[in-house]
Amino acid sequence: MTEIFGLLIAANIVSTVILWTVLTKERKRNRILGAFIAGLVRSISNYVSATDKIGSDEMPPRYTNLPIPYNNILEAIEYELSKNFYISPATYEHWLIKTRQIFWENETMVRDARNDGFIFMTYDLFDDLLTRWRSPELMTKRQKEYLSEEVVVTKENVTELQGEIAMYEDLMAGKITFETPEATTIDDRLAIMLSHLKQTYRNNVKDKLLGDRPKASPDKAG
Repeated sequence: MTEIFGLLIAANIVSTVILWTVLTKERKRNRILGAFIAGLVRSISNYVSATDKIGSDEMPPRYTNLPIPYNNILEAIEYELSKNFYISPATYEHWLIKTRQIFWENETMVRDARNDGFIFMTYDLFDDLLTRWRSPELMTKRQKEYLSEEVVVTKENVTELQGEIAMYEDLMAGKITFETPEATTIDDRLAIMLSHLKQTYRNNVKDKLLGDRPKASPDKAG
């Protein structure tokens, strides 16, 4: 009886691990599927989110004529996938390679889905991200517009720089807050929090925290 009870416990543990693994994979798949759906909607509609209203300079371009260029739809999908998302530089390339195969189950599934366009679109999305990661150009031109002129983008600091940009956009959108310091100290605090961004953007956040909301675009940043 004890042996049977032990086997039941072991079977329950194994089943729990398998279920957890499956659910984790499905959650990751759902994030990618959600990015594809949101990216497609963004490409063919006038949808603007609260974040877009603040960081519209980083939004992918919109097209009013069909067909929409395929690469621009992929750019919109990438834009959605990257929202509120962080992977450390040390594991980013491994994550890209592994996630590229997330819809590839086994040889039987591959045979059944060998003509599935969605599988190849996923490959295109992650292959482009991999190519960009392995190239010297680690940020888009629009992202670089946020940065001070003296900042040099490297693999070691690109995640930090993107994090500052994301923090700026979240602060301006009201998605994150902190206790507003006295006006005499706010400049010093922002200089630490957003140390790599142009002064114009630190001024934008200061104005918002103090109750004023004018905002410059990267085209006008100094």
